[in-house]
Amino acid sequence: MSSDGFYSTEGFARHAWDQAREQRRRQLVHARLGVSAFVLILALVVLLQALSGNDGESSSVPESSQGIAAASPSPSQFPASLASVAPTQPPATVTPSPTTSVQPTQRTLVAPSPPTLIPTVTPTVEPVAVAEETIEPVAIADTDADEETVAETVVAEETGASEVVNEGVAESTTVDLQLETAQGSSAVPMLDPAWDAAIHTWDGGVMGIVTISELNIRSAPSAKANIVTTTWMWRPLVIYDVVQGDWVGETDRWYALGVGQYVSASFVQPFIPALPESTHEGTWVDINITTGYAVAYQDDVPVYAALVSYGKPGFETPVGEHTIFARVESDTLDSSTTGIPPGDDESYLLTDVPHVQYFAEGGFALHANYWDEPWELGGATSHGCVNLTLADAAFFWSFLDLGSVVSVRE
Repeated sequence: MSSDGFYSTEGFARHAWDQAREQRRRQLVHARLGVSAFVLILALVVLLQALSGNDGESSSVPESSQGIAAASPSPSQFPASLASVAPTQPPATVTPSPTTSVQPTQRTLVAPSPPTLIPTVTPTVEPVAVAEETIEPVAIADTDADEETVAETVVAEETGASEVVNEGVAESTTVDLQLETAQGSSAVPMLDPAWDAAIHTWDGGVMGIVTISELNIRSAPSAKANIVTTTWMWRPLVIYDVVQGDWVGETDRWYALGVGQYVSASFVQPFIPALPESTHEGTWVDINITTGYAVAYQDDVPVYAALVSYGKPGFETPVGEHTIFARVESDTLDSSTTGIPPGDDESYLLTDVPHVQYFAEGGFALHANYWDEPWELGGATSHGCVNLTLADAAFFWSFLDLGSVVSVRE
């Protein structure tokens, strides 16, 4: 028994076994007493029978004894094992058979259940917009609303021209209105003239920028449609069409990013780049480490943009006009080749890095980044290189070539 008055599991089992053994001992004693009493009575009957025979006369026996004698069976009526017992012998000791052991009946011992393990809850790390002070997108409305939440609270306009889609996925209807822009007829039917200044891509798209921390790309223009993938704040998007779908916020317009990829127009604004002071001929890239974007130019016309990570303090990306002097489709980036020894806190060894384009001595290059999470890209986080997503790095690999200008400015 423990100090607090309770038996431990081992003590409780021993106590139960002692009780069962004591009960078995008592039962054996009772059985022996019962057998002894029975043998004694039997011997008394046999004795009386013998006395009655010796006298030869039944009349000398009292009537009560006659009743007993008459009612008592003769020795021949008992089994031989009992009839041969002499009354002067002590009671025989009865040893119980091993097959008739008495089992304890107090209660069944149940092993205590093992303690329930409480799983450790891993905190969910929400993606955080990187270095907002260095990213200055133009004309962006800030909101944290989610398209599903907004869609559930919007009431249909009473004009009868548009309706809320309540169940299922609405059949997308292309908006047939196109605006005449300064560059001619827009490839994408945008309704807001602010989109006129946005980047228009070579393949007929127009570039927008995400204005909420996390935006789901869905399989249809509906807040109930399946999520295909997710993008994050400040990421540029290429829009290829405008369709009608669920009401989200103050609009039922959705942007088509490709086959089976849609985002609500409520969370995307036009991407209008900060124009450089000078331009170059041919294909080149303008990297603005203040805004955090790399903009691809064909002569003086912007045709694509990507969010980038650039050099952190102590490893700044060199500012100035550079040209690409080496290109390796898949390369190993080793910090020891740039003066950072192995084992240093800033050391690194990255193999199979895609689309590496060197533009400055010291190992400075544009390349893909596969080791960071997508939402971590952006801001001053690299060792001097310009880091891109896999898709953006593939675009600039096909867009630029040896001798292409890489302009880095603040």
